[in-house]
Amino acid sequence: MLMIQFSVCFIVDVSGVVGTGKAFLRRLLLGKEAAAVEYRLRPFDCSLCMCFWTTLIYLLVQEGPTLTTLSGACLSACTADLMTTLIISVKEWGIRMLSLIH
Repeated sequence: MLMIQFSVCFIVDVSGVVGTGKAFLRRLLLGKEAAAVEYRLRPFDCSLCMCFWTTLIYLLVQEGPTLTTLSGACLSACTADLMTTLIISVKEWGIRMLSLIH
């Protein structure tokens, strides 16, 4: 479950894939003169939603529908912001260490 959570939080919050995809979709649907209107593509641009649904689907396939499955998905969603903060902190620490080396 931690690998699912790490992967989802990295892709949605850190990598910029979602923002690029939304910009591409806006240009595709509205053309070049599209204004920069902020819109949401839930659950695809929300790490909390994506962690919940991907973990829920994974646990349903592995264990079946139980209360433990639902609580595991809820726990994964609740700690998504913590995982994102951890990923960003490690990234910034790595950048700082690389700048000290050079």
